This record gives sequence, structure tokens and C-alpha cells, in this order.
Amino acid sequence: MLKILVADDHPLFREGIRHFLMSLDAEVIILEAGSLQKTLEVLQKTTDIDLILLDLIMPGMNGLDGLHALEECNPAVPIIILSASEDPEDITKTLAHGVMGYIPKSSSSAVVIKAIQQVLAGEIYKPEILCKQESYQTCWQLTHRQQEVLRLMVEGLSNKAIA
Repeated sequence: MLKILVADDHPLFREGIRHFLMSLDAEVIILEAGSLQKTLEVLQKTTDIDLILLDLIMPGMNGLDGLHALEECNPAVPIIILSASEDPEDITKTLAHGVMGYIPKSSSSAVVIKAIQQVLAGEIYKPEILCKQESYQTCWQLTHRQQEVLRLMVEGLSNKAIA
């Protein structure tokens, strides 16, 4: 039996996510909270939660300060951030803070399910947008000539023309 806490201040979003979380496990139990205070109350009353799906922008959260309060309350429970922000800097900050995953709210239900399964397996889930950003940044570790060749390849030049 899987027990997931969905913490988001929008009841419609919580209701929507509840529907596709049912596909994770036949006996999944979904708890809900609409604020940091309610989330902390649920964590204090329920000790066997397997995962928290958390929105960073809801009453009482104050960004990473709220996340810190949740981790103090029950540090063993993995947290996945569900956020409207797709800013790579926001994603990197929250992952560096120790969350196990970050899912943009623009993601499909299949992506959310995949991310949850990955985190429940003990892995960290990074969204595609961050993976693309990290791949792009590694290009700048190339030599000047390698960067030039890469730029020419992107422009569609043949190997002979580049040489």
C-alpha cells in the first residue's frame, strides 16, 4: 500500500492529480493539504507517508524556508516539488536543497507517474528542461575549435566544408 501526501493550495489541482495517482497502486492512499500548516499537521498525525508531492507556492510556504520545516518534521519522507516554475535556476536550487524530484506543472500525467516511480525507487528525478540546460552547459567545456566545429555542424555544413 502506497501513501502519498499532495500539498497544493488549489483543490482542483489536488483533485486532478488524485485521479491519475490511482494508477500507481490499487491500494494507494492519497492525503491532501492546502497550506504548509495543514501539511505539517498531516505529517505529525501520519508517520507512514511514502512520498510528498509539494507545491512551493502556497499559504505559509515562503519558498525554501517552508521546505526546511517539512524536512525537519519528517526527514525520511522523499519530497517531489510540483511547481508552475520552469526556471532552471529554481529547479537547481530546490534539488540542491535535497528534494528528490522537481516536476513542472506543465508535465503530462505520464511524466508525473514516471517521476514518482523513479523517486520511490530511490533515484532523483530531474525534468527534461533541466537536463537540456545541463547538456547545453557542458558544451562550454569544449575547446574553442571544438565549439567552432559544433557551431558549423549546427549550421548544416558538411565535414569537408568544416575541415
